[in-house]
Amino acid sequence: MEKPIVSDYNPVKASLEAGKEYFYSTCGRSETQPFCDGSHSKFTAEDVGIIPE
Repeated sequence: MEKPIVSDYNPVKASLEAGKEYFYSTCGRSETQPFCDGSHSKFTAEDVGIIPE
């Protein structure tokens, strides 16, 4: 099993649209950090979905 990569140790500020679904990258391999780009599909990590209000 591949270990996740820590992409950064600092908080990230992002503007989110209400009602739009976003997926947070938990594998650390995404080119669009902190958001998922599907890179985890090659590994066992899963993304985390959120929908802001």
